[in-house]
Amino acid sequence: MRPERVDFLSGWTAIAVELGVCERTVRRWHQRYGLPVEFLGNNPTTTRAKLQAWADHPNSRKGGRKKGRDA
Repeated sequence: MRPERVDFLSGWTAIAVELGVCERTVRRWHQRYGLPVEFLGNNPTTTRAKLQAWADHPNSRKGGRKKGRDA
């Protein structure tokens, strides 16, 4: 029996692993491109569904269009 995937992600490292990038990239995407992260204290949290919706949006960094300074 396979363990069920947890939809809730906690911490920059877990979010980075889910997206297949380094932790620094995840922090940058949060600041520059609106990666959907909420904080519980100092701990960043999100869900796989929020990350997928963000990645699928054409204005996200993962969607291909650059925003701000990189445009």
